[in-house]
Amino acid sequence: MVDLDPENVAIGERLRKALKNSGISVTAAAKIAGVAEKTMHRWLGGEVSADAKGLAKLAAHSDVTIDYLISGISSESGDWETGEGATPPGFVRIPIYPIGIGAGGGRAALEADPLHWLMWPEALLRRYGRTEDLKLFPIVGESMEPELQDGGLALINESEKSPRDGIVVARLGDDLLLKRMRLLGGGRAELVSINPAYPPIPVNLMSDDFAVIGKAAMGFKAL
Repeated sequence: MVDLDPENVAIGERLRKALKNSGISVTAAAKIAGVAEKTMHRWLGGEVSADAKGLAKLAAHSDVTIDYLISGISSESGDWETGEGATPPGFVRIPIYPIGIGAGGGRAALEADPLHWLMWPEALLRRYGRTEDLKLFPIVGESMEPELQDGGLALINESEKSPRDGIVVARLGDDLLLKRMRLLGGGRAELVSINPAYPPIPVNLMSDDFAVIGKAAMGFKAL
């Protein structure tokens, strides 16, 4: 008999309960998480460790938080989302800010305090930078679809503020924009959308009221 990891078993039990309460079949859950149905059965049975990105997608599609699926902690049993309580070893909390970043026409760049927190295994975030530099922002607009979806979340590394090629969160005037930045030389750049319906936005790095807020490290789809 194979000894199952108690943590995997507990996650599987919570996931099974969440799917049942939300009316989501195993087949549908596998499609949502982007895994084979056989893999989903192994998650539910605690045979293997569930993928964190898959759990995030399932949490967004059901009436639970990823905090609950991973650790069993919900707002009723510790109120993780307001930052209270102790974080289990190996986990960190990443702040979710109420200000949306515009994947479209832009959103006002206002100072704000985080309203929610997402607990995440620290080992899974190390590839994106120091955890203290990582923040989550809601995505508003369709200009970066299908890669980054309206209603999803973008993980931002705020330590990378230099103008660079790649997807960034930038401030142009009073707007926050989530775009692919392309350096053109001569102090010029453009902010490009993935959705071809949105034209590039020219930027003069020398004279425009422009700043890179951070590098976009990862996006979570809206479900």
